[in-house]
Amino acid sequence: MENKNIDEAVNKVNEMVNNGVLFSALAYIPFLWLLGLLIAPAKDSSFVKGHVNNGIILTIIGAIAFVIGFIPVIGAIVGWVVGVVCIAAMIVGIYKSIMKQAFLFPVIGDSIKIIK
Repeated sequence: MENKNIDEAVNKVNEMVNNGVLFSALAYIPFLWLLGLLIAPAKDSSFVKGHVNNGIILTIIGAIAFVIGFIPVIGAIVGWVVGVVCIAAMIVGIYKSIMKQAFLFPVIGDSIKIIK
């Protein structure tokens, strides 16, 4: 009985990897989008590319917010707010990728295409 549960879990993980869901979810964690870009079995799928593109955008925005955060007072506030928004966007993106839904960020998602 226990082996059956383990086999089912392994099959589920294999299915997630094969259809790119795992790599799409990892794309939202800074710099782990490289996995989806370089080694994912489904790296040529538009689903994975879309989520990797979002992950790259979040990484860039997060790095800019980090640097801005060193500016006294206003920079610290702006950096903190942008950082919280980035974390919220990461959570939404991971959720959307696990639910196998395509997702573009509002406002910037259509205009910024890093990966085509």
